[in-house]
Amino acid sequence: APFEIGRVKAWGPGWIENESVYTHMEFKYLLELVRSGLHREFFSDIRTMLPPFIPPEVYGRSPLENVSFVVSSAFPDATMHGRGLQPRLSGVTGEMIHIWSLMTAGARPFFLARDGRLAFRLDPALPGWLFTGKRTGFSLPPAAGKEGRLTLPARSFAFLFLGRTLVVYHHPAGGDASRQSGIGVAGYRLTYRDGREKSVSGSVVTGAAARDIRRGKVARIDARLADLSRNVVES
Repeated sequence: APFEIGRVKAWGPGWIENESVYTHMEFKYLLELVRSGLHREFFSDIRTMLPPFIPPEVYGRSPLENVSFVVSSAFPDATMHGRGLQPRLSGVTGEMIHIWSLMTAGARPFFLARDGRLAFRLDPALPGWLFTGKRTGFSLPPAAGKEGRLTLPARSFAFLFLGRTLVVYHHPAGGDASRQSGIGVAGYRLTYRDGREKSVSGSVVTGAAARDIRRGKVARIDARLADLSRNVVES
């Protein structure tokens, strides 16, 4: 690019568009890793590439906040290396939401079964180090329909599905949970908002129960993870 455009050559090395870590492009790379099923590579790279896992003293701001770029080691001032600058709520946030949905629920949580009925299946891509290491308590989000704290057992992971249904993965065996590792959902326990419970064996929920999940009638889903590498799951 010619100097006259005043962009790339206007910045010092390691700053903004000149040899920095441009987060929107970096997140696109991470998105394609998880979307392509390269989960081991994805689990390794997010440890150093996603803000939640960058030390705040290095990042220079809350790790819950996305930025336009991260100063790279090409920048002359070493004290700035790893610092996130220019907070953003555009492309990087959109990519992060997409990555999060693929990690937690999978690309197609709802689909039509062969008989034409609505079906539901969770297909997580979660590294083992994101599951709780011990019994853990945390505050419930207001959208979960309850106030107060929830206690999770060891080797579990929780998230809010569609902004209203609490999902808890239980992974007694530990380790990564993904198709690449052969780990998937072996059964569900659905807890309705009126207190009813329903158990479903296998990886797929069909019919009325799937519709109830989609309509927000189910307050909580407990999903049991197990080794499914020897089973073939029909879509």
